[in-house]
Amino acid sequence: MRTASPESLKSGDGGDCLHCFTRLRTRNQAELDHYGKQAASFLAGHEIKWLAPFGRPFAVVEGMGAEGVALLEFPTLAAARAWYTSPAYQKASEHRLRGGDYSAMIVDGAASERLLAPWRPAASGESVQASL
Repeated sequence: MRTASPESLKSGDGGDCLHCFTRLRTRNQAELDHYGKQAASFLAGHEIKWLAPFGRPFAVVEGMGAEGVALLEFPTLAAARAWYTSPAYQKASEHRLRGGDYSAMIVDGAASERLLAPWRPAASGESVQASL
């Protein structure tokens, strides 16, 4: 089930952006295989750097485990949005969604840098508020 709309992906666009897929559970391997066979068509024409190809994580050090994780890097948030909302990817992703339970996130790397630049550890009992 999708929870994000293209409108929810709007943010600054000052630099690198990451897209993370986490497959929590496979429900239909044939659907996932069909999705994988469409990769060449939905990746074509997009500037994507694979930081971690899909596969099992080496170690889950905290929280729930996953069957697999993929990390993709885009030059900008706009590029990540353009890929994710492209007709070719949206068509293929229907097979991914029927094939398994996933979590997918787009992370604005530039916003993260702006947020962390003034970061300092909070004093004991001090609350910290931040917004992107």
